[in-house]
Amino acid sequence: MKFVKEKTGLYKLEGKGIPETYLMHSEPSQQILLHPEIAGKELKELAIKANAEFIKKAYPICLKGKRIDKICELVLMCGGNYYGTREAFENEFNASLRQAFIGVKRYQEDSKWKAAIGYSNFEALPDDATVIIADTIATGSTLKEAIVELGRQAEKKNYNLDSIIVYTLAGTEKGAKALKQSKDMLNQKWPNLKMRLFASEALFGLEENGTDMSFRHINTTVTPEMEKALENNLALAHTIKCAIFDWGDRCKNPAKHYEEFIRYCAEMIGNESNRAVKEELIKRKEKAENELEKLKRAL
Repeated sequence: MKFVKEKTGLYKLEGKGIPETYLMHSEPSQQILLHPEIAGKELKELAIKANAEFIKKAYPICLKGKRIDKICELVLMCGGNYYGTREAFENEFNASLRQAFIGVKRYQEDSKWKAAIGYSNFEALPDDATVIIADTIATGSTLKEAIVELGRQAEKKNYNLDSIIVYTLAGTEKGAKALKQSKDMLNQKWPNLKMRLFASEALFGLEENGTDMSFRHINTTVTPEMEKALENNLALAHTIKCAIFDWGDRCKNPAKHYEEFIRYCAEMIGNESNRAVKEELIKRKEKAENELEKLKRAL
């Protein structure tokens, strides 16, 4: 894929079969992706700051001139809930953000990833809505199902859909193509509906397990800022299996994430011959071990 610099820290990505897509750089999003050992409170604070940068960069492209009461976040439970979109929006514009909610469970059937809806509440969805969705995107099956359901609910209310804005801290090319498919489906009903995808730092290639997103993947496209940062993070660039790991666990169950990350690093350290990579893995492992110990203290 190719990208064109729009302005500092923002690049328009050009590729077939994807919606209008932008790669964006910010310090907080870079910290999240450079440090998969971060979880819990520290991660939440960084996510809100990263989302604030997304809001600022998206504003001149697709939010400027929109009525506040026509903007609605579609919260994908649970992962999207940890992006801090509402906090970032309200801090930036000093105004409340409507929220609709949907619970979508991803599952594997006949070696294919599918998704099923377990809960939804679209009471706050307005007519002529600009819908903001923030979540990690692997195969895109969860997000695609959520967007199709958004269309069903809007049609049921006899509402128009103006646009959909998607923000991801970790998204894939495959996921972006699934988004484009969902847009094409909605355009049959709403031909003027627009969709834009904003991805922090990279659009990843997806590993065969349908979950891991790594910088080492041949199809991963990164911002120039992240490319430079990876020069000093060799383990992340060439060894570590995933830049984001389990986003839900990192946010809602940090102890579980630390334990998994510590085991993973221990295994990689035992098999690593490159001294610099080994030292980096040790430092990351120690960081996770220290944070895990903090969670075990008594109040």
